[in-house]
Amino acid sequence: MGWFVSTSLLGAYLVGQHGPTDTASAELKLASVGQAHTAWYVLGSDCGISDAVADRLIARGPAAHLAETVWLLADEPRLKDRLRAAGFTVERADAVPLDGLTTVRRAPWLALFNAEHHLTYSHAL
Repeated sequence: MGWFVSTSLLGAYLVGQHGPTDTASAELKLASVGQAHTAWYVLGSDCGISDAVADRLIARGPAAHLAETVWLLADEPRLKDRLRAAGFTVERADAVPLDGLTTVRRAPWLALFNAEHHLTYSHAL
């Protein structure tokens, strides 16, 4: 019984780290990037998975075939500076509206848009 309580508490803590941040809605629109496909990475604070995604992005640099933007759901000046130094566009928001139906308030998240700026893929990482 003790192991069940321990694992439940640990699980609840880890899931809570990926939960909603400030729910104030930001009015954001997909920037015009010509005919390029677009990838948005939504990263959170104090999240090992978000940190791993950021480290991977920084290590590889921006992809030549994508317009990539990293959205930070918290103020992370050091991470923002590292991502920008690696060549990424970095934005800060409390929530990231993807389309008329979906708003991301949790991280990490990946959203892909086609050349016509229509959301084609959206999923937690």
